[in-house]
Amino acid sequence: MTFFAPFCLPFIIGALTMFSILAWKWGSWLWRLSRADKLAVLRAVPTRATWEALREAVCEALLHRRIFRINPVLGYMHMSLALGWFLLIAVGWAETLAYMGLRYVPLQGHVFFKYFATGLPHKPVFDFVMDLLLLFVLSGVALAWFKRLRSRALGLRRTTRHVAGDRVALAALWFIFPARLAAESATCALYGGGSFLTGTLGGWMAAHAGTMALMNFETVAWWFYSSCLGLFFVALPFSRYMHIFTEIPLIFLRRYGLRSSEKEGSYDRFQVEACSRC
Repeated sequence: MTFFAPFCLPFIIGALTMFSILAWKWGSWLWRLSRADKLAVLRAVPTRATWEALREAVCEALLHRRIFRINPVLGYMHMSLALGWFLLIAVGWAETLAYMGLRYVPLQGHVFFKYFATGLPHKPVFDFVMDLLLLFVLSGVALAWFKRLRSRALGLRRTTRHVAGDRVALAALWFIFPARLAAESATCALYGGGSFLTGTLGGWMAAHAGTMALMNFETVAWWFYSSCLGLFFVALPFSRYMHIFTEIPLIFLRRYGLRSSEKEGSYDRFQVEACSRC
């Protein structure tokens, strides 16, 4: 099985761009830490501080505990996007492993596995769990759309002012998971499979559209999904959503005892980038 199709290119380019920028930023900031800070990190790694940092990272970066305490609806919105996407990735990797064993699968093979695995026997448990997680994330996306239109209904008096990079990243993020639903449902319409969400929608598509129309729609949907992912990844390092990847190392550095000094240093760069301005 060849895990490549032309529509994968936007995703591949976007992922390479994002990870390259993240590696450069993180690498340069960590390298510029003072000698005392570097020694403090090395001494703290094998201690209880690491486990406390892991716990805090899960509670704040995935579960968004602080937001939940202030506004449960907003907390659920953030959690469904963060935790839901994380679980989609984790369960997706487990699904690929269940099908392919220890065979090497490139990154796009994991992300677009439903497209490439149409010739394999279906595993109903994975189909159900992946549909459930996708619905979980889509509920958060729906709340995000509603928040943008009616923020006061969610208890917000003001919303964040977005710069150009924020708007591009936000628009791409809003369409990633609806595009995924459309793409996977179209594949289910042509080849079967799926569960209560993609399988049901795919069955409806198959009953109301011809094979050629479905094939054309499937191609467009997978291209759109890949393009949304790629655009989000390219825009992310230049937007407020950079806090997604910077908040976690900042948590670890704080637990390791690093603090701001009178003169701005590398630690302050982590603090600035970890601020979501929301």
